[in-house]
Amino acid sequence: MPVSNPDGSLRGIIDADLSLNDLSAFLSTIRVGRTGVAAIASADGRMIAASRDTAIVTPGGDRVEARASSDPLIVAAAEFIGGARSVRGRHAEIDVEGVAYSVRASPIGRDAGLDWTLATLIPERDFTGAIDASLRHSAITSLVAILAAVALGIGASFVIVRPIYALVGYARRIGQGDLETTVTLDQAPEFARLAEELNAM
Repeated sequence: MPVSNPDGSLRGIIDADLSLNDLSAFLSTIRVGRTGVAAIASADGRMIAASRDTAIVTPGGDRVEARASSDPLIVAAAEFIGGARSVRGRHAEIDVEGVAYSVRASPIGRDAGLDWTLATLIPERDFTGAIDASLRHSAITSLVAILAAVALGIGASFVIVRPIYALVGYARRIGQGDLETTVTLDQAPEFARLAEELNAM
């Protein structure tokens, strides 16, 4: 990496020796969502590093092409890494074995003269997991509230209907000529008043 003086003249270079395994080891320490994957490839689509345990170099010493990776996620994201400049810096969604993934590809290493792409793949369930749990909790809470409301409604209807049935039975006995029976209701002031009026009648 060149280092320049303030006037733009070359001051020197910075050099560091890293292996591809070092880069992969570093990527594996970084969390990408809860279960996501990160991969770096060069402009020709060959793997530089991956956060998962997948081959970066062939047994013959050549770097593995992203499209030929043993990792199905990297194969599915191959069009987003390497030379596919049209999708760099953009968000996309792919489906891998029935699981929806969000993909983001970004150029890296430009300051050091490298034309690499970092692709991150995150399962959408990592994003929606908390939402799904919240929806399940809301559904259960709503169901309990509905059942409680129904139970309260049934209970309230019994409290309201029972005195009405008593008054109907009392009125029926009066209609049949039984004028000696009295009714006493103490559930609500309105029912008690009606019972008193019927008794007085």
